[in-house]
Amino acid sequence: MSRILCFILALVMGGVCPAAETGSQRNSRGCGSQAPLAAGESVALTLQVGELERQYRLHLPRGYNPKNPFPLVLAIHGYTGNAMKLENDYTSFSRHADANGYVVAYPQATGFDVGGMMVTSWNDLACNASSGPEGSICTEGAFDYPTPPECGEPSQCDWCSCYDDVGFIEALLDELESTLCIDLDRVYATGISNGGMFVHRLGCDLPDRFAAIAPVAGTIAKGFNCAPGSERPVAMMNIYATRDRTVPFDGTPAEDGFLYTPTTEVMDLWASDACQNCSEQARPYPTSKDGVEGFRCIERGDCATGVELVDCAWDGGHDWPRSGETEFASSVIWEFFERNPKRGSTEGFTSASTVEEVRSRIAEQPADASWWTVNGEAMAWNNKNLNRLFPTVNIYRAGPVRELEQRPMPEIGDFEIDTPEGPMPFAEFLDSDFSTCMGMVILHQGKIVFEAYPRMEPYERPIYWSVTKVLVSAVLSILEDRGEFDINQPIETYIPELIGSSYEGIQVRNLLDMATGVDCPEEYYDRSSCYYDLMETTGESHWDEASGDNPYAYIAGLDVGSYAEQGTAFDYQSINTYILGWLVEKLMGMPFQDAFSREIWTRIGAEGEAAILAPRYGVPMFAGGFLGRPRDLARFGLLFTPSWKVVSDERIISDEHIEFLRNGGRPELLANARWGAPDELAEKTVKHNVYQWDLVYSNNDIYKGGWAGQGLLVNPDRDLVAVYVGHFNEDQSELAVLPRLRRVLNGVFSEIGAENEGAEKVAVQD
Repeated sequence: MSRILCFILALVMGGVCPAAETGSQRNSRGCGSQAPLAAGESVALTLQVGELERQYRLHLPRGYNPKNPFPLVLAIHGYTGNAMKLENDYTSFSRHADANGYVVAYPQATGFDVGGMMVTSWNDLACNASSGPEGSICTEGAFDYPTPPECGEPSQCDWCSCYDDVGFIEALLDELESTLCIDLDRVYATGISNGGMFVHRLGCDLPDRFAAIAPVAGTIAKGFNCAPGSERPVAMMNIYATRDRTVPFDGTPAEDGFLYTPTTEVMDLWASDACQNCSEQARPYPTSKDGVEGFRCIERGDCATGVELVDCAWDGGHDWPRSGETEFASSVIWEFFERNPKRGSTEGFTSASTVEEVRSRIAEQPADASWWTVNGEAMAWNNKNLNRLFPTVNIYRAGPVRELEQRPMPEIGDFEIDTPEGPMPFAEFLDSDFSTCMGMVILHQGKIVFEAYPRMEPYERPIYWSVTKVLVSAVLSILEDRGEFDINQPIETYIPELIGSSYEGIQVRNLLDMATGVDCPEEYYDRSSCYYDLMETTGESHWDEASGDNPYAYIAGLDVGSYAEQGTAFDYQSINTYILGWLVEKLMGMPFQDAFSREIWTRIGAEGEAAILAPRYGVPMFAGGFLGRPRDLARFGLLFTPSWKVVSDERIISDEHIEFLRNGGRPELLANARWGAPDELAEKTVKHNVYQWDLVYSNNDIYKGGWAGQGLLVNPDRDLVAVYVGHFNEDQSELAVLPRLRRVLNGVFSEIGAENEGAEKVAVQD
């Protein structure tokens, strides 16, 4: 619908123009304050700005907690529109915010009466600039819109407010940040039509206040293209319709005679060296709504500022993107916002941004031991930036993102646990010096109930070290279910290269359960040890010209004897996982990363692609090189729970395998462990280890840890998944996370799966 027809219909019908309407955290000072409304409600509020009383609507999500910072989205209506109809009739941001945990504010534009209706508008970049840098913004015969009275004598092309609307938005942000608990690195703006043009202006005028913007059907007037500079990056998703004649995307004159900047020119400026410094080549940008009414997106990638610049089109007119009566833009826009917090805002533990920094970090790596045996801040940096130091192999995603609904449970963060200084809320503990946790996400029934990133950003891809082992075993569980191998057969049945090695005759099950009896212990520091030699061949430790360079050949030639009969004692040996990764490659006839992509990662609706370190010759570090987003690893964890349908339409990990994890382990392995049985075994809080998982607890918490503070915990009985990532400190404080996490989960979810717990108690030792 054109803006002219919209305006005329509004006059005649007394209604609102449908076309215009269908449209480490920095916490705010309002954290801890009582909100002006209850969680889950929407209210109309006013704000005095100079001599004007401005209006807005505010919605708090159902899980709002003034102790926890929430993202903020400003949703801005279009010409002749209003905040209430944008909230209730045209977008679904408030409902979506309830499910995904963010605050929404709907600013109201000023307006004036024309024939009994209110004509509202925003003072965007150029709507009152009859003559701009490239001449007039409308043609000689353009429609003559009524001009707001505050503008005085209008010129030919003037049509919108002359009030300081940017000042209003600044005041509104100040108000919201002083009364609510807002994550200042996650403040966003979106709008439709004139509201989209105004959002574009906000991205240019207030880049310090917004992390990302998403104008919809609102490219700016001819000659007034703008973009924030590279020193203040802002991400942008620009959405336009191919049949929009009110604000055409291609620069052709609109039906009403007004002229707008082509979206290609907008993207070119934002991607230029002076602004975000992105690639000149566009590439596909997948979304959860690809193909709906022809919806598709491209991005200008590899931006030096780290932001995403995305251009999206759909086969519609001047409207908020919808399919029939169902709008779909709100979820797409939120997905984009969620991926784009304010860049460069995390204090400490920041990612590398320059060649010089990477070079200096490489120089700091120890030369007399494994390169990853650093600690403290140096290891935190390593854990988030190893893909800058070493080559990786890709793990590919496919299809739409399977959204994880937000259902915050404040009682998790508020749950008090013991610390050396006394009781402390769990969320505060994670953020304290008693913990080295960088990020954590907890899912219950497939929904995010707790999430914290005290030392990282959710979009980062840290390393999970030995958690990688259960990615290998997960693929093997799929192949076992298909009958492609038998865990009771000796490994040389499938890898004949191992005939004559120390692993000839070792059953696959004993490799899976770390019970081979082979004398190749996990030794990270002894340069003469069996495992250190393997690390040199894989690139896990420093290598020189004398080092081997083929881990498969090294394992096939290994002759170190045995310390025990196979199948009798647990001994944690990562070399077992290298053999199991090799087994996957043999059975599937492809590199492991491709096998994992095909069988799992392309099938779970992951947010992003993942990777595995491959420092030498492209051989992946099967035993400890996985890099991915915490939420995506949590999606993987859901495959082991009743909520697997949240991420996949097909069952990937079978019920039979999950039952085997619960009850198919051999308790005698831990009882006879080479370096002593774990205390939990004597306390009867642990049942066994199994299939590369470290521990299965008596309440059926199934756990896999990673060196120096990583963990994946799944509980199929309670329908729980927990993922956390951290770093090593000399005081070994990273070990404090797991017992406290389990205490919290046992406390909050004590009624679920209680029949499996018995009298289990989680001991916490500092």
